[in-house]
Amino acid sequence: MSAHYVVTAGADRSWAPMHDSSLPIDPARRYVQPCELLRIARDVAACPLAWGSLLEGGGERPSHIGLFTNPLLEISVIEWLGNDDATGFHDHGASCTAVFVARGTILHTLLRPGHGPLETCVTAGEGFCFDHRCVHRMRRRAPAESTVTIHVYSPPLGRIGRLGQEKNSLLPPRPA
Repeated sequence: MSAHYVVTAGADRSWAPMHDSSLPIDPARRYVQPCELLRIARDVAACPLAWGSLLEGGGERPSHIGLFTNPLLEISVIEWLGNDDATGFHDHGASCTAVFVARGTILHTLLRPGHGPLETCVTAGEGFCFDHRCVHRMRRRAPAESTVTIHVYSPPLGRIGRLGQEKNSLLPPRPA
């Protein structure tokens, strides 16, 4: 199983408008490593001017907004609003992934074949990343305010496999 990283955001990060030339990676590569994706997610989270005005805020359903896509990576932001907002268990196909919490708290559950699920509370200023072999779910931990997460995938998401869980064993993926 892939590594699970947690980092803390630096206070002096900024993010240029999202163009290929502003990304801190070589666009000729086939994919970006998870730890590099986490740095990008952290940098995007540290600049709410790039995404804050796009969020719906106050709605009843989560907002999922695409910020950037090129052949190498995809960046999106999710605003989690309700107490029951959750993804269910899923994988990201062939994509490596990073998630950074810009505001609020997420409960991240990592499925581990042969072991029980590992649940981690990830708060604002923290994130996690993993390779394409990970199966996980995220749930909003209900604070008084909404929760916002930044998601970075490489290569861009081609498919999401939704999975069931029964007594800690995985069921076959269902089409998303």
